[in-house]
Amino acid sequence: MFNRTFILILFSIFTFISIEAQAQTRVDILKVEATRHMGNGRYGEAIDLLNKYIAARPKQSDGLHLRGLSYEKREQYEYSVFDLRQARKIDPKNPVIAKDLARVEATWHKLLRKKIAGHKREIKIDPSIPLNYLEIGKSHKHLGEWLDAEWWYDEYIKREDPSPDEVIRYCEILLKNKHIEKGEKILKKYVELFPKDHRLWSRYGYFTMWLGKRKIAQEAFKTALGFRPFFREAQEGLEQAEERPYIYTNVDTFLDLEKYKRGIVQQEYYIDRLIREVRNSPDDVDRRYSLIDALLGVNRIQEAYENLQVLSSSQTGTERFDPLWQYVTGIRDSIRNAEIEILRARYQNDKNDKEAVIWMAETYAKDFDYENSISILTTFLNNNRNGNNDVRYLLARYTAYNKDYETSIDYLTFLIKSEPENLDYKLLRAMVAVWMSSDIDLAKAYLEEYLAKDPNKLDALISYANVLLKGRDFTSAAGYIERARAVAPDSREIETIQNYYDALLELEDERKINDILVEGQQLAMDQNCSDAVLKYDEYFEKRKSPPRNELIQYIDVNMCAKNYTRAIEVCDQLLEQEYDRDIAIMRAKSYLWSGDSVRARDEFNNIISLDSTSFDAKLYLAQSYESLQEYDSAQAVYERLLTETVDPEQINLINLRMGWLPRDVSMPFTFNINVPLYFKLGPTADYYSDSQNLLYYNTGGMVEAGITENFSVGANLNRTIIETIGFIRYYTTLKWNLIANIKRFYVSAGFGNQTYRFVRTRKVKDFAVKYFFNKLDNISLTYDNTDAATVLLSARLGLVDIDADVYRLSGRYNFSSGSHISGYYRFLALSDGNRGSDIIFRFGRKFQHDILGGYEYLYANYQRTSTLYYSPQNFAGHSIWAEWERAYNTELTYTLGVKAGYIPYLDSFIREFSVSAMYEPLKNFFLSGRLGYSGTYRYDGSYEFFSGYILAYWTIL
Repeated sequence: MFNRTFILILFSIFTFISIEAQAQTRVDILKVEATRHMGNGRYGEAIDLLNKYIAARPKQSDGLHLRGLSYEKREQYEYSVFDLRQARKIDPKNPVIAKDLARVEATWHKLLRKKIAGHKREIKIDPSIPLNYLEIGKSHKHLGEWLDAEWWYDEYIKREDPSPDEVIRYCEILLKNKHIEKGEKILKKYVELFPKDHRLWSRYGYFTMWLGKRKIAQEAFKTALGFRPFFREAQEGLEQAEERPYIYTNVDTFLDLEKYKRGIVQQEYYIDRLIREVRNSPDDVDRRYSLIDALLGVNRIQEAYENLQVLSSSQTGTERFDPLWQYVTGIRDSIRNAEIEILRARYQNDKNDKEAVIWMAETYAKDFDYENSISILTTFLNNNRNGNNDVRYLLARYTAYNKDYETSIDYLTFLIKSEPENLDYKLLRAMVAVWMSSDIDLAKAYLEEYLAKDPNKLDALISYANVLLKGRDFTSAAGYIERARAVAPDSREIETIQNYYDALLELEDERKINDILVEGQQLAMDQNCSDAVLKYDEYFEKRKSPPRNELIQYIDVNMCAKNYTRAIEVCDQLLEQEYDRDIAIMRAKSYLWSGDSVRARDEFNNIISLDSTSFDAKLYLAQSYESLQEYDSAQAVYERLLTETVDPEQINLINLRMGWLPRDVSMPFTFNINVPLYFKLGPTADYYSDSQNLLYYNTGGMVEAGITENFSVGANLNRTIIETIGFIRYYTTLKWNLIANIKRFYVSAGFGNQTYRFVRTRKVKDFAVKYFFNKLDNISLTYDNTDAATVLLSARLGLVDIDADVYRLSGRYNFSSGSHISGYYRFLALSDGNRGSDIIFRFGRKFQHDILGGYEYLYANYQRTSTLYYSPQNFAGHSIWAEWERAYNTELTYTLGVKAGYIPYLDSFIREFSVSAMYEPLKNFFLSGRLGYSGTYRYDGSYEFFSGYILAYWTIL
């Protein structure tokens, strides 16, 4: 029976690998934090976190993929290629990994080519320097150009005797090129030059054995074993050279029995001492390497492998670690494959041989091949249904490891019902609940029951700590982590749970700090500015280096609270770091409103001298002149502004301010009035919420006045709120519209301002042209320039100033045959350099007079993925859809919609339900609304959202 301890270790590792993976609204903390660091350009911090993440999840590709990309950003291309190759090995069908690996390899190979060219130039200058030849040889080796690598190594050793390490690399190249005789001659020379290097003697043994010189090979292997008696490579070589079944003892080679016995005693004592020293100093890398060498010497392969796993997070990619890792894993694989073949033969002879079945399943499980384990056990259980709870328990474990949690729960429910006193079943059921982040109360009860019987069970302690962390009971969780550490101080699971605890605790502290900021922002929104200042002060005490945008908010609330001196101090601080016109205006306004009109006038004049395009600076300059009773100067500024702007809102504001000037000042006066032919009013409200805590509200409306039969003017005013955990953003948009209705064409243009609270005001504009085939069918082309946050529905975009140019082509048409086509194409050009497009195309037909259905194709693709907003790459889906339209009465019509689809690449499903209605109680008044629910795939997990809108339209003739 295979080592049960190893199975339990695997079982514990998966406790934390799956902690957050199944929660639809959360992902693994370490991975999320690493991704955030990558998004902010802190790749060193990201690599540190990913080292821990990969150590906890070595058989998953995502951590290696991200670390490879981080190394790429740091231009450490060799490490990047190594990680990406490992990721591809784990997930060979992942096209993103393959694409990234191809890109990094291309970059690395290009650099290697440049390196080769550079060393060749150095050789032309001075051909006597050996290092240049060596580096060219290494570069060709990395490129896989083995013949070229051999040639340059040949030139290198003509000029300098290589180190033993370089001899070994050289012989690897010769072996690739099948130049065995040449390699034997090289090794013969250098075993004489380095007579105590056991690695060279072992390689010399193999090269001579391959050439048929078995006696020389035997002597070479024995010489290697003389320097390192338990060197596995030489042991196996000696076995082959002597053509005997391998039963190895020191007596078989060169030591007498008494010396052998003494050596064994000393070796065991040496290993025990090293184990104790490593346990006391787990971060001592050299000591752990010594322990690994000693373990390999006595053929304790599994223990050596486990210690190498501990080193993998910090040593992967080093010349000392990689060959050792390859050697040990190669031995493990060969042993395991041999065992599998023996077991497979026994299993094929009798598939009801329970012992062989369990051995086979456990052997596959050691290699994380749970599919085969589950298949073997299921076949056995189908043929032997009575009893065999031990087989059901293995199935429950392996289905859980394979993330088939529902099946695992079915087995465990049966087991617990049949053996309610078996606490091992309850422990596994509790761990599955923790992995799924569900049935937490059940998990807590089972874990408490288990710990009452066995308070030192590592799996139970760690799982219970996870339960406490999910309830944010950090103090109690820390106590259970320490209890687990006392049980198994060297366990990697302790490091994993500690990292998870530290990350959650840091996020908890961060959440509490952000809550203070959010409270201050809300007070400011409620115009309770004095209390808002106090909250910002409290926040800045905890946030020692706040970002620039938060300091700008702080200036704003101080100005609102009339704390002008403090506002000026913060403005001075920011302007010393970097000049910003808007902050300079805020400082000048603070001077103005504090009563220092002279200083305000000078500040505004200075701002205008640096940038004459600022409307606000000129407007407040005029107000400064008013405060100084320099009315002629104020009048002159206002009149100049009237010649510079065409914005109706700005013109109205200037005229209003000019109206407040004393009467003796000459004032222009114009008055025009157009009696509109009609008015249209249209209030609207939109709502959107999703499973990742995003809320979007948009309220407002439009007014339109007819000037002629075909032309009208209007305005839109909207208030938009985008909110998620730790972020809330408010936008106010005012647009003026020009509209033309000419036959079947509708053309509109809009322009105005969009204000983002506390941060900025920007211009927005739009344009639309629509052609109507008939009342229902049309085609349209629109353009919209606005803040990207209101288009991409991401509150995080409030932290940066990103514009979006949105182009959209849409339409629908119903053919007389009953066929239907509709859809749209949207292209987004963002000021951060990203580009994206969305396509939805529907084709269908009427099946009855009120039922329409068919096929839908969905595709979305962005140039690059951003951490600030959802930006998928090559996202495609296929769906079937149907709509049922019914008239309740002459005033009310409603439509029920349903859609079901599939995303092939992600192996995920799409689902959507909607209801919409149109109500027209009066000829010139109607209400329209829609509610919808949709489920799809986003951000590495299931994604659900709920949306709705309502609008009214009232025409007053």
